[in-house]
This record gives sequence, structure tokens and C-alpha cells, in this order.
Amino acid sequence: NVLVVDPSFKTILDIPFPERIDSIASYFLSSRLLAPQKIKIWNEQLSLLGKEHKLAQAKTHLNLAYEYAEIQQSNKAEEACLKVFPLISIETELDHNSQKVLGMAHGFLGTIYFISEDWKRTEESSLLAIEYFNSIPDTTYLANSIYNLGVALFKQNRYSESLERFKEAKELYKESDKIKYLDTEYWYVSSLIETQNEKKALTVFDSLIAQMKFAAHPKYSDALISYGDLLSSLKKYKAAEKNYLLAHGFAIENKRWNDLKKISSKIATLHESNNKLDKALEFRKILQVYADSFHISQSEASLEKSNQAFESFKLENLKMKEKYEMMLAASELKLNRNRKFINGFLLLSIFVFGMFCFFMIRKVNTNIVNKEIEVKSIKEKLFHTVSHEISRPVNLSQSYVQKLKKENLPEHIKGLVNSTDKTLNGLIGHINTLIDWNKAESNSIVLNLSKQSYSEVLQSIFKNVKTTTQKEDIIWLLDIIPENLICELDFENLEKVVSILLKNAASVVSSGAIISMTSRIEKDNLLRIDIKDNGPGIPHDKASNLFDWEYASESFSAHQSNAFEINMSLANKLVSLMNGKLSFVNNNNFGTHFSLLLPFAFVKEKQLISQVSSIIGKTGKKTTVLLKPDEDRYNILLIEDHLEFSNFVSDTLSDFYNISIAHDPRIGLAISYKEIPDLIICDLILSKTNNLEIYEKLKNNILTDHIPILIFTSKKERSENYNLELKGHDQYLDKPFKPQELVKLVEKMLDSHAKIDISKKLDDIVEGKELTKFETLLFSVIEQNYHKADFNADQFAEQIKMSKGQMLKKMKSMYHDNTSKILRDYRLLKSKQFLEEGILTVDQIASKCGFSSTEYFVTVYKNHFKLDPNDFS
Repeated sequence: NVLVVDPSFKTILDIPFPERIDSIASYFLSSRLLAPQKIKIWNEQLSLLGKEHKLAQAKTHLNLAYEYAEIQQSNKAEEACLKVFPLISIETELDHNSQKVLGMAHGFLGTIYFISEDWKRTEESSLLAIEYFNSIPDTTYLANSIYNLGVALFKQNRYSESLERFKEAKELYKESDKIKYLDTEYWYVSSLIETQNEKKALTVFDSLIAQMKFAAHPKYSDALISYGDLLSSLKKYKAAEKNYLLAHGFAIENKRWNDLKKISSKIATLHESNNKLDKALEFRKILQVYADSFHISQSEASLEKSNQAFESFKLENLKMKEKYEMMLAASELKLNRNRKFINGFLLLSIFVFGMFCFFMIRKVNTNIVNKEIEVKSIKEKLFHTVSHEISRPVNLSQSYVQKLKKENLPEHIKGLVNSTDKTLNGLIGHINTLIDWNKAESNSIVLNLSKQSYSEVLQSIFKNVKTTTQKEDIIWLLDIIPENLICELDFENLEKVVSILLKNAASVVSSGAIISMTSRIEKDNLLRIDIKDNGPGIPHDKASNLFDWEYASESFSAHQSNAFEINMSLANKLVSLMNGKLSFVNNNNFGTHFSLLLPFAFVKEKQLISQVSSIIGKTGKKTTVLLKPDEDRYNILLIEDHLEFSNFVSDTLSDFYNISIAHDPRIGLAISYKEIPDLIICDLILSKTNNLEIYEKLKNNILTDHIPILIFTSKKERSENYNLELKGHDQYLDKPFKPQELVKLVEKMLDSHAKIDISKKLDDIVEGKELTKFETLLFSVIEQNYHKADFNADQFAEQIKMSKGQMLKKMKSMYHDNTSKILRDYRLLKSKQFLEEGILTVDQIASKCGFSSTEYFVTVYKNHFKLDPNDFS
């Protein structure tokens, strides 16, 4: 609406293409428009651009990518950025503008991959960006791309290469960006250490530490610790202790208690390595006494400070009340439009949600005895409506409010915006809790096991809750032992449980209170987490039903409602799902103590075969050996019990492929199901086992039926003892054979089994051609779910009865396309059929085919079919 009356923007729209694109970009830099508004304008200009303005189109797509990144839609940002490259031909000589656009596009892609920690693609995009920026040159963009490339190489353990890149980035940052220069210097010295260039690292550290301290650099403490570790490794213990003590003082000054604990452990270990056990023990005791007394004094000081601040706030509030009311009345007309939009939309969402809850709950209460099945169906429909019809517009409203918070608004308007943001955050939290609780009630939550650092996950959860808590002066204590435990757990559900317990503790305690979380290993391979607070506790009459949710009107305290009961019920159900136990020790009026016990690891996935380790334990055979791993190579599994012959085959092929060796056919079968290799090689007869049975199992299993198999045999064995009819691209190789014969046959089999474009299979479906067993199942699942906008890879894998990892590996082995592209192409095919029928509108077709918005559907349809779906109407 602002643009309609803005004469400056009207003037820009009169500028002809392609100059108009640069003028709009300059206008947006100083405007207060939100990212969705800019995206709409860029899409409008894109539709007006002629095909001859390819560079202008490329710039527009790049600007769209920036705006999508602004609202954290990284997938759309990447998609928009990738559209830049086909528009600029690299076969002819490029001018300065074209080179800059290509460089900026590759650099921006590198940043997207950097944030998502996709180091391989970060490296590829950064190298291309550097190539273009070297031709221009552009110092700022060039430095950022070199820095991204250096970090990507470092993360891939290519330290020598990263060292050279950090040298280049330092020179570019030296005069332009001091903080970035020091950050690059820190990575540079880390690379020196990894390349065993300790002497030069010591020299760099001496200068770096001083500069970081002067610049108050955020990695100053990390640099001190790294410097101390380097000195300690070189047996310069006094110098190492000096740096550790500096880091120790910095941690106390900045209240970084976890760093304090880590540093104290390093100092004690340093003394212990020098056999100064008394000094090490004395330091640990002194530190513990100091830490305890510091926490107590901080608690007392915080309580006194809170009391004084509260009294002062009361007086100030009385003075400000009258002033605020006068300012509010004066600005009422100016705020009317924004307030109506935000408050009206929020009230409408709450009203719709309340009406649904009211009618559904009343119906449940009326028919609770005789219609339990009907009640369950209504509940599922209610929460489905909440998740799809309310959460989306509420989240959109919050994004608008977040944008308003960044604007330079008057103080009284800021108060209204902050109040609205707080209300929206609370509403989103309640909706997410209700959705999770409904899933738990209907037993639709499944375990998602993963291997991670247990301590790092707990620290991240603790830090997140601490940061988002609005109460000030609460003392947060965290103690995790051991620190470096890697275990297999459902970390997603663990995060929900721990967050619920910490947030509930924070909601009931007063300022100046203490909330602590400790973790220890119990006997019988159990992990124990204890969360304590010194709040008011829970009344005894409510404690017995703490984990049971009912439609109760009373609350546990003045600060809580039924949300507390729902949260506790959800936490208890999630813990039970993880085979754990959640309990509490109630100290009424003296705080609450929750205790969580979880087994170290449990396997509840539907696997086609038991864990490989158990098979290895029973057979006594050696585990699979991976030779020369490389992600860009084909993966070949060799099943062979003869040690010398397996070494001969692996030596012949390992220069060209990743070779895994299984010395027992049962282990080979397990590895095949788990890893989905590109080719399997086995002998027709092993020393104790007939491999024909293994061959039939591999060919009759949906996980491995596509994998080509090469069988070693002799003509005599084949003709006299076995009559095996090979399937697909499988081959025999008669023994003895020359290494060159094996290499050529393997290359031929892999080439004949080249990946195909599965999107072309859609034409086969239309024509009624025969599909494989896996493809039939794949498209059957897509047909049942293509209309769901939130259908994802996890649900995909669950419905085809595979783990997500197995599904992705099989898809990668067979096809060029991923699941998201297959699903999108199938939706486009369906939408084309509906358009040709001429019964539904474009909006109805977009919704029916699972597209998140009509605008996105129209854009994707145009790009795919080169037609506008609106032309069918």
C-alpha cells in the first residue's frame, strides 16, 4: 500500500528494462518493506521481463534468493539462486556485470551450504565464486568466499589446503575487517597445529592473543585454551598454566561456568602429568570452595537486588502509567491500521481455535461413555485442523511482528509490538505442545534413534531454555559427567522432555532462585538426569496425579494452568516411549526435584536383520573393512572367506572403487541390507556355505533386488553342480582370471546399471508400462500422500517399510532424482490432469495437489511445462 502512493517508486516503474532492476534493488536498500513484500514485487517484475533480458532475469533471481534467506527459507533461496546460472552463458566472453552476478550467486550458494555445514558443496561453490571474483576483482566478496572455502577444507581434514586459503583471506581482511581478520587468524593457527607446524603456531599465538584481548574478540577464551593445549603438548607446562589461568579469570569475569569447569580440569590434569598430585588436589578443592561460595553470594545478592528493583519498579510504574495513557490516546489514529491487522488476525485465530475446542470438547463429554471411537476421530480432526489451519497464519503473523521489532518505532509502539510478539510466542508454544501431546495419545510417535554427543545435546538444550527465559537474575547451574559420551538415543524426544522440565521450573520460581541440572551414569547402563529448583513446589493433593491430564478447572499454582498438566503428561509419555522412567521428589514449599532415567541405547526399529555386531560375535569372523573411502566413488561389497583371494580382489579394484570385505556370508547379507552397495561380488561356493541361498535372498528383498551381482565360479562347477539363472545385469566370471578382466567386467556392469531419471517413469505410469516392485510401492505411497503439503522423507520411509537411511541409499544407488523432486513432479502431473478436465479452479488444484501456495504452484508449473495454468480457465 505504501508503494501505491510513493512517487519515487512510481518513477522507478517508468524506467525501462533492464535498468529498472538495479533501480528497484537500490530503492529496497533504504526502504522499510518486509521480505514477503519484496518477494512479491520481484516476482511481478520477473513476469514482465522479456526473454532477451537474461542478465536482468539473473539479477532478479539473485535478489529473490537474498529475500528468501532473510525469512530463513533456505530451500527456496537455493532454488532461486540456482536459476541464475542457466541465464548467463559461460561459453562466450563475459562482461564485468555478468562475472560479478555469477560470482555473487556462487558465493551466496557457498554461504547457504556453509550455514547447513554441507562442506563438500561449500567447497565447490566457493571455488567457483573465487574464480569469478579474481577476474573482477571484488575484495569483500572474494575474502568471504576464500574464508568459507578455508573452513570447508578444514572441516574435511584437508589442513594443508585450508592453511593456504586462510593466508589469502588474512591479507584481504587485514585492512578492511579487524574482527574477521582475527577470526581467520584463529583458523589459520588451528591449521598450523593440525599440520604439526608447532613452532610457527607459537609465534602466531603470541600476537593473536594480544590482538584478541584488545579487540574483545568472542573467541578470545577459546584461543587461550588452544594456546595452553599447544604449550602443554610441547611440555612447556609453566607457559601452558599461565594461559589456562588467564582463560580461568576470563571465565569467572564473564560468568562462563562450563568453561570454568573445563579449564580447571585442564589445570589439574597439567599438575597431575607433572606428578604434582598435592597441588592438583589442592587446586580442585580451592576451586570447588570458591565456586560454592560464589554461587551462594550471587544468589543472596541477586535476591536483594531483585527486591530493590521491584520497589523501584512499582514507583516508576505509577509515574509512567499516566504518561503512557496520554501517549496512547495521541497515537491511536496512527496505530489503527497496523493494530487492526495484527490484533484482528490474532483474535480471529484464537476465536477459531477456541470455538473448535469448545464444540469438540462438549461433544466428547456428551458421548464419552458410548462413543469412544467417534471421540478419538473428532480429537484427531481437531488437532489436524489446529496444525494446518491455525499454526501457519500465526507463524506468518509472528514473522511480520519480528520484522516490525527491527524498525525504529516510538517507544510506546514498541511496547505494543513486544506484547503482541510475546502473545504469539505463547500461542505457538501451546499449539506445538497440543500437537505433540495428541501424537503421544494416539501412539503415532515413533523412535528416531541417532548417535550423538550426549553432553553437547544437553548443553544445547540447557542454553536454549536459559536464553529464552524472560525472568532475570535466575542462577542456572549445569553439571554433566562424563563430558564426552557418545550414545544412541532418540535425542529429538529427549530435547522435548528436558525442555518441558526446565521451562516449568523457570515458570514457577522467582527472580534470584536457583535451577540446576545434573547428569550421571547409573548402574545397568542407565543415564540419569536430575532437574531441581527452589520454587514453591507442588501441592500434595496434586502430586499423585502429576502425570495424568484431565479437563480440570483448578491449577497447581497461581502461575499455572492446565498447560502444566498437559506438559507433564506429554513428558511422561515420551519418556515411556524411550523405555525410561520419569519421577519426582516433592518438597512442598521448598522446591521440586525431577529425576529422569534412560537406558544407554535401545533398538526398536523394524530391521530386516539383527545388528551386524551380534552376527560377528556369533560367527567369530572379522568385521567389514572399508578401503580408501571416497564419497564420489562406487561402493562394492566383496563376500569372500579366503583371505589371500579377498586381498587380491580388493587390491585390484581399490584404486577405482570403495571396497568393503565381509568374510562371512551372513555378515555380507547384513551389510547389504544396511549400506545398499552399488555392486556385490561373491564366490559361487565358499568353504562352508552355498552362496546360491545368499543370491536368492538378495534378489528377493526389496532393499537389494536392484543391485548387480558378480559371481566367481568355474564352468565345471556351473554345469555339473548348479543350474542358476542370473537376473538383470548379473554376470559370471570364470576362474582363473586376469586382473584386467575383472576391472573391465566391473566397469561394464556399473555402466549398464547407470542411474536413471525416475521422473520419466511418470510417463510409464500413464502408458501402463510394467514397473519394478520397488517402483510400484514407491508410486503407490506417492498416490496416497501427494495431496499432503507436509508429507516428508521420514513419513515416506515409514510407509515403504524402510529406515530413512536405507531409503535414501537405495534411491541414490538407483536414480538421479531425490524424493522431493519425484513427489513434486508427480504433483505436477496430477495438476495437469485436473487442469485438462476443467472442473477445478487453479487455487483448488494447488491445494488438492499438496502445494503450499497457489503462487508457488503457478511458478513451478510454468518452469516445468512452459505453460501458465491460468490459461486453462
